[in-house]
Amino acid sequence: MFGIKDITSSASQAADRSDAAAPVASLHERALAAAGRYGLTPRETEILELLARGKNRETIARDHHLSKSTVHTHMIHIYQKTGVHGQQELIELVESISPDESPSTSLV
Repeated sequence: MFGIKDITSSASQAADRSDAAAPVASLHERALAAAGRYGLTPRETEILELLARGKNRETIARDHHLSKSTVHTHMIHIYQKTGVHGQQELIELVESISPDESPSTSLV
């Protein structure tokens, strides 16, 4: 049988999962806002979002049928345009951007 402690624990765990999913749900909007702010190309925006999700160069290359060199080149351009020096800084930058910021150009 379930006691109140079990029900409370289950509800708390469900809320934690919901909270954990919330930032991921707006990551696409944040990446688009970053792209508008920093003048990223559509491909750079795609790579930016994947990097912000924690993907590494090899995974991005494999999953998107690109060479590692091509992904690396996009990463260099993204880092130069945003002024960051690594993936963790990039993740922090994207997380700090309000998803309500409008991109300066449409990237659809």
